[in-house]
Amino acid sequence: MSKALHLVSTLLEADPDEVDPREYVRGLPPREPRMAYALLPLEMTDPTIQSVTPIVVKEGETGYWKTDYSWRKEFAEETLNTLNRRLGLSPEEADQIFIQSMFPPKPKRKLKEALRLMTALLETDPDLVDPVRYLKDLTGPDKRIRITFSRTTPESAAEGDFSSSGWINEEGVDMTPDLYDVEEGVTAVDKAVKFLRDEGVSTASSSRFSPGDWFSTEWQTIDYRTGEDEERSFHLVGFTPEEQIEIHDRLFKKGN
Repeated sequence: MSKALHLVSTLLEADPDEVDPREYVRGLPPREPRMAYALLPLEMTDPTIQSVTPIVVKEGETGYWKTDYSWRKEFAEETLNTLNRRLGLSPEEADQIFIQSMFPPKPKRKLKEALRLMTALLETDPDLVDPVRYLKDLTGPDKRIRITFSRTTPESAAEGDFSSSGWINEEGVDMTPDLYDVEEGVTAVDKAVKFLRDEGVSTASSSRFSPGDWFSTEWQTIDYRTGEDEERSFHLVGFTPEEQIEIHDRLFKKGN
């Protein structure tokens, strides 16, 4: 947008009657969200870790994706800045994208509406629901689970690659509790755990689970004629780090 504004300013200086800046800017295509490389502060500050795994964050989205890279810690920041410069980002711009990825977007639901609903519920039955937990679900960011797939054939497996991969549900399945859930005391975390179990999740992307990791099913044959197998993965969006860890523990720790 800054380049467009500069161009409009130049045109107006040359001939104020030549262009309507409002029409010009309105006709510009929307800027694509920027991607940036970043480093996890916990890894960078842990003296026992010698190599770090960079992550990728996307402008306007919370959470991150882990890369397959492994960098020596002493060269990590220099390598990070080099890659971000190739993406057209200064260190300050990359930091800004990383910081916003750590915080959820502004809530879409109005707090007043949530409080009105909670008041009505509590007046009907004070023991019906924990208002603190429910308000956190209702007024916070949308909590969703996005779904991807990876497929292999005998030929692609021999080459060490997928035959195809992509989104099954990029928007994500909504985990926000509805009124019936509230009456049963069901939270977004409860819904996520049930959904993932029903989908057949059997493993997490990392043995040392941390927020931003994802969950996957076992590989299953979907076409016996071609021998094509499929794995599905599930990515949490809008859940706090504490909620993500709770979901993991309830799925995989004994006694849950």
